[in-house]
Formats: sequence, C-alpha cells, structure tokens
Amino acid sequence: HLLQEAHSQNFAEKVYPNIKAPMREHISQEKISEFWPEIKNEWLDKESVGQGDPLFHGTGEFPNWLGYSLAYYIGKKLMEEGYELEEFPELGKKELVEAGEKLFNN
Repeated sequence: HLLQEAHSQNFAEKVYPNIKAPMREHISQEKISEFWPEIKNEWLDKESVGQGDPLFHGTGEFPNWLGYSLAYYIGKKLMEEGYELEEFPELGKKELVEAGEKLFNN
C-alpha cells in the first residue's frame, strides 16, 4: 500500500502542483527517521499495510498521517532515482527500502 500511496501522492502533485495536500509533508523527514527502523523491520513485512493501519492514522505508536508523508517522500526519492510513476506498481519492498534508507537512515 505504501507504493500505491507514493504513486497517488506524487501523481496528484504532478497534475495539480499548486494544490498542497496537508498529509504530504505533515511529518518531516527527520521525524520519520525516528520511526524508520521499526517501519522497515516490522511494518513492511505485514501482509497489508493499509489506510486503516496505525501507520496512516496514528496511535500512541505513530503520529497521525505518518504513512502518507512516508509514502510521499519515498515516491519523490524513487522518481529522483529515475523511476517513472508508471513503474511504481511493479516495484517491491526492495526498492521501497532502498529509497527509505537513503532518506531516513541517519
């Protein structure tokens, strides 16, 4: 689901660059870095990380909208690495983690 969200967030930004969705950059990259080890080691192996999960809607464990911001930044990084939005559906955990490591691994 993170790759789908990365695709939709970055597609929307390309189509409507003047509209800023509040969830895109609600959580800073620095703040996401605090959660990245747990996300990559525990949450990415779950069968469904989706919009109903605490990763997206917050709990005591994660701040609200963390998953949306995480997906947005990862999508931007994947595009910087040369991936086109059309390729996102074919990408997997390997590409997601590689992008995340470059962004969030202090």
